[in-house]
Amino acid sequence: MEKWLILGWSGTIEQIVQAVASSPVREIIGVVAGKQALDPSYPVVDFNGLPETILLEHKPDVVVCGPHEAFDFAPLARIAVQSETTLIVEHGNFDSIVCFELEMLRHEATGIIQSVFPFSDTLAFSEFSKLVQGQYITHLSIEEKSEGSFTIDEAVQKFANIHPAVTSLQGPSVQINAVATEDAADGYFRTILVTVTNESGSIATWCLTPSSSTASVAFTVKTPNKSHVLYSNTNTTTIDDIEIEDSTSLEQSVLNRLLNPSSKENTHPSWSRSAKTMDTAETIPVSIRRKRNIPIHGELPTEQDTFKGVMSMVGCFTLLLILGIIFIFVLVDVYYLPSYRQEASELMTDQSHMTPANRTPFFLRIWPVYPLVVLLLMQFLRRCIRPRD
Repeated sequence: MEKWLILGWSGTIEQIVQAVASSPVREIIGVVAGKQALDPSYPVVDFNGLPETILLEHKPDVVVCGPHEAFDFAPLARIAVQSETTLIVEHGNFDSIVCFELEMLRHEATGIIQSVFPFSDTLAFSEFSKLVQGQYITHLSIEEKSEGSFTIDEAVQKFANIHPAVTSLQGPSVQINAVATEDAADGYFRTILVTVTNESGSIATWCLTPSSSTASVAFTVKTPNKSHVLYSNTNTTTIDDIEIEDSTSLEQSVLNRLLNPSSKENTHPSWSRSAKTMDTAETIPVSIRRKRNIPIHGELPTEQDTFKGVMSMVGCFTLLLILGIIFIFVLVDVYYLPSYRQEASELMTDQSHMTPANRTPFFLRIWPVYPLVVLLLMQFLRRCIRPRD
């Protein structure tokens, strides 16, 4: 029997659990669900111990990570990947740094990591993407309404949930721009508008505003002949005003790939897309603060990239340290050694007639400092240069 350990709970995770529970070759060995009401047949796991203890005690073959109001499952996920335990993550539960770290650990341990997307992996979006498939998309716009005002972190999370659907229709994003209207009184936002550009130059816009009633998403695709709208709220989902049944259910092909991963040789593309999406979403505050476009890098970092970055940082630090030592020696020579040199000179050459007026001017005696000062000042030029957008 394949053993599954469930960490966190949501509507998406519940569907995965139901699929596992109905399988004759899989079993749920533990669930950490917080305040959610669960089927009594699911064994509840105490997560107060160390992650290593939980994995050693239960020995799962698959670990599923979803949202939880109290616990951070990243430490356990790291250990699971290192032990080559299959990991399934609901998209949006880990930030980009954790995602990239898990990918580097997976590359070394050759385990499996998959993502499941609560919006783009549903039956409703699958039907919608089939409707617009093959058509030339002139513009893509998403209008999302939140229940009341929202923080920047909440906006990042909501955009991260939508962005995989954007890339599935429009292709990889290469540039992002974000503007926002902030309520100065409480620090919450009233409006955030994000524009993403893909490789061909097509754009998609996502606008988040507060709603006085219920949260909703209106996903509009414009083609030369017609516009298609996927609308969803807590009560219903429609495509071009036609209601869709079981709209929030995961597509069967998604459940199949989660339950039957094909190979341990490579990360499933869903995980790469999840990591890149989180990285893209986290540039929203940067774009708002800088008031400019931010380029999006499409490649996942590798251990070699990390090593190069660390070595570059160490090299720069070493160079600055050496220059600092030279600078200190120059100061010591200028301020403390002249008196000793003067005494030695008087003894050797009997030039006791020299006066301070005969000495070399101070600003000329410290000439070795000037190149160092210029070099250090040049490091600040980067702040004055605005790269081409």
